[in-house]
Amino acid sequence: PAPTSEPTAVPTAAPSPAPTSAPTTAPSSAPTQAPSTAPTPSPTASPIPLVAATYVPGDLTVQCESLTLSTGLECRELTFRGQKIQFDDGTKSSVNMHARPDGAAVIPHESDGGWFYTSNSEVNNNNGRVGALRFNSTGHLIGYERYLTTSRNCGGGRTPWNTW
Repeated sequence: PAPTSEPTAVPTAAPSPAPTSAPTTAPSSAPTQAPSTAPTPSPTASPIPLVAATYVPGDLTVQCESLTLSTGLECRELTFRGQKIQFDDGTKSSVNMHARPDGAAVIPHESDGGWFYTSNSEVNNNNGRVGALRFNSTGHLIGYERYLTTSRNCGGGRTPWNTW
């Protein structure tokens, strides 16, 4: 039959009884490499050296400010809603921390190894905010900015593009 753009239930060519191309190499029963003579570790050997754990999830033994943390963790309270933020150099932010901080994400800074702790605010009537605490590469708190005005912004978080 002639080629057509309409579907057909009839094949346009007979199937080939033989492969369409020859194999590239002949099969061989010979091994491809000589067996290794190096000793192998026992199945119980660890591939990496073991070190003592410093963080024990769920072992709530550390009191830090108003939090109870697992063994091996530390904390520091940075700010509270409605307060100016105290930076590590002793200066304070020009604006207060946004109210009712909620969903949050840590986003790396593009060029200096620092990061932003970004969180949204669950306040009504376009009085909410998205704000970001700025840390340098050594973990010092160096800045705070508010970016958006929102209303009950419950969502929020880091995107695959390291944006909010």
